[in-house]
Amino acid sequence: MNQKSAPLFAILIGAFASTALSAQEVSHSDWFPGSSSVTEEEVMPSGFRGKWAPNSANCSDPDGVENMFIYAQGIDFYESGGRLDRVTQAGQTRSIRMKLAFEGEGGFWDVIWTATLAEDGRSVRISEDGREGSATYVKCPPFAIKEY
Repeated sequence: MNQKSAPLFAILIGAFASTALSAQEVSHSDWFPGSSSVTEEEVMPSGFRGKWAPNSANCSDPDGVENMFIYAQGIDFYESGGRLDRVTQAGQTRSIRMKLAFEGEGGFWDVIWTATLAEDGRSVRISEDGREGSATYVKCPPFAIKEY
């Protein structure tokens, strides 16, 4: 650092040091004022995460052929898995709309699903955009979820 820039550097350091706030004093809007260059990470809401089965008897199936595992970053089935591309609230309380990029059984495909969690959190209804009907799964007892 040359002698001419040293006083300016000292002034800047002093200015920032006198206005520094602790983490508790910084509000959310100070850190996230509206737009940002930070990349957002899509994450499944915690209430949806876990092991799910078509009925409670299937929860104990060691192969888990009909079970669904919802993680923070996607969904896994017996022979396929979907990586979460986008998740948004679907308009209803406890309802999300998610775009998933699936891979399995030698193929690749994208789906848009709506998942609605029951009030008690013990079941979830999933429907696919453009298709009639839905599938309902019950939540299995807690298990260790790997975060990918």
